[in-house]
Amino acid sequence: MKRLISALAVIAAVLSFTSCEKDSENSIVGTWYATTAEISMDGVKMEVDISERGGDIEFTFKKDGTGYITTYDDEGSETSNFTFSAIGDILKLTYDGETEICTFSVKGDYMTITFEENIEGEVALVVLHLEKQ
Repeated sequence: MKRLISALAVIAAVLSFTSCEKDSENSIVGTWYATTAEISMDGVKMEVDISERGGDIEFTFKKDGTGYITTYDDEGSETSNFTFSAIGDILKLTYDGETEICTFSVKGDYMTITFEENIEGEVALVVLHLEKQ
């Protein structure tokens, strides 16, 4: 009986992990428009309204684990392709041969992506706020 309970516990754990992975990836599928960013560097935190800075950023995540990011500014637009995987609150993006590991959360039509960025030789923590289109 103890073996049966242990086996069921292992199966339940594996199934819940698999379910979390699918739920995480499914929750971000779609097109997301970046609205604001919070940048923290050297103890200073500032909020940036992305559209007021002269540009827009749009992320599209597809069910097949691919996607693209399009940036818009006064001179036009530029699109870059990426692949991704999402497990729990970890988002792994691979583009231009490099992989970025971020954390993310989705609540309804709003998502945040948190990552570190090198800005003028300093490491900054960036929290990007997005809204689903």
